[in-house]
Amino acid sequence: METTKDGSRTAYMLHAGGSWARATAPGARELPVVYQGGPRRLWDELDRIRTWLVIDGDLPISGAAVRIDPDGTCTFERSSWTATIHAM
Repeated sequence: METTKDGSRTAYMLHAGGSWARATAPGARELPVVYQGGPRRLWDELDRIRTWLVIDGDLPISGAAVRIDPDGTCTFERSSWTATIHAM
C-alpha cells in the first residue's frame, strides 16, 4: 500500500504466474480505479473474498472440514465451497 501526500492510496497485487492488479483511490472512503492483467483477475478474487466477509461475517475456510490424502493433498469443504491444496 502506498499513500501519497495528497491522501490518495494505491494498492498493488502481484502473482508469480504473471497476474497483477493496481487499485488507486483519491481518498480513504472513495472507490478505487482498478487496472489488472495476466491470466488471473486478482482484484476480482479479492472482491469475492471481501463479499464473503461482508455477507457471512467470515471466510469459508473458517469451520471447514479438511481431508488429507496419503500423498499430502488437502481438501477443504464447507457448505458448497471447496478448495484443494496439492502436495508438491
